[in-house]
Amino acid sequence: MGRSEGHVKVRLCEVENVPGFLRNSKNVTPGSIIRPEALESCIREGVDGWVKGRKDMILHRDIDLCYGGRDDVNNLAMTTNEVRNCFRKYSKLIEVPIDRNPGATLLLCPVLYHRAYLETFNRNHSFRVVQRSEDQVRTKMKEDYVEGGLNRIARWQTGGKISQAYVLPKDKDLDRWRPISPCTTDPARVAAARVGRAVRYMLFGLRRAEHFDLKSMDELGERCRGIQREFRARGDVAIARSYHIKDMFARLSHEKVMEAVDWVISYHERKGLKGVRVSMRGKLCAMVRKVRKEDGFVVMKFEDIKREVAFELSHSFVRCAGSIMVQRFGIPMGRNYSPALACLVCAMAESAFMKRAVGEEVAIRGMRMIDDVAVMVGCASDRPETFRKAIRILDVF
Repeated sequence: MGRSEGHVKVRLCEVENVPGFLRNSKNVTPGSIIRPEALESCIREGVDGWVKGRKDMILHRDIDLCYGGRDDVNNLAMTTNEVRNCFRKYSKLIEVPIDRNPGATLLLCPVLYHRAYLETFNRNHSFRVVQRSEDQVRTKMKEDYVEGGLNRIARWQTGGKISQAYVLPKDKDLDRWRPISPCTTDPARVAAARVGRAVRYMLFGLRRAEHFDLKSMDELGERCRGIQREFRARGDVAIARSYHIKDMFARLSHEKVMEAVDWVISYHERKGLKGVRVSMRGKLCAMVRKVRKEDGFVVMKFEDIKREVAFELSHSFVRCAGSIMVQRFGIPMGRNYSPALACLVCAMAESAFMKRAVGEEVAIRGMRMIDDVAVMVGCASDRPETFRKAIRILDVF
């Protein structure tokens, strides 16, 4: 079994004698069969408060009907108990999903996971320990939330609490870890999700020539064909470079994020728009010129959006190794609004880059999906100076 500094660290698919069914964690077991007596006991316990002590509410023949014939010969899935039995020998190790590798699992010693956890969060200068209890933190959060009028966007979730942070190993380098700050139990998670959708919608209201963001990978093919048509009209050669934006979420200051929000709002304000209408259920969004209530929708003024983004950035609390910490630099990964804000900052930088390149007399286009970006510059083979311009432009980018 693989080791790191004397501690176990190995991909599950590399462990000998592990059944193939277990090597993909997305596989679903068919469950486990329990005895008829146990099933009857569970049913009685579940409905006992409704039947007022009646004992003849369940017939044994009805219980028997729950147990049909099974074709185990053609069933390649393992039952839940079989999976538990296989993993019993690894019960003292930690099982961690591997980032960006669906189905892959890493087995490692708790010492290694704890060390990675501390280095990623507790010893990271982007996080600061909060010397208050969770109740005190949530009370202050609610006061700021209500004071900012954010309950107009979504109701404060009274049952919410500060979520537990965790780390995921990166597929290309298992010694590097991605910090995840989930918001599944955050009391302001609904408002954050709605504002994230609004910011994303505002981003795609910009002229496509001003930024490189793609709505989804389904758009890639059509976008490539459109760039080809544009380049053919001005030349016969294209020079392209691709980049990966390193630590995209961790290296964005809160000031730069708020600057990007102001930038996209100013663009829409110049068009006479006042806010964004977001459906309470579903994904419908629309820009509005008049702010008024509509059934099934939340209408957010631009000022509400700015206040909500500022609230989220200053109240990014997580639980880390027994401590409560707040992220004071960078965007938390795992929050509903995080991808929208990170892409917005990149779009603002791309817009500034495109404006500086207006006088270069060459066609410049790009495509970006989150933190992967490609930039293309059109050239003409009968004009050598266009090649020099293209290289200079890509170096500037």
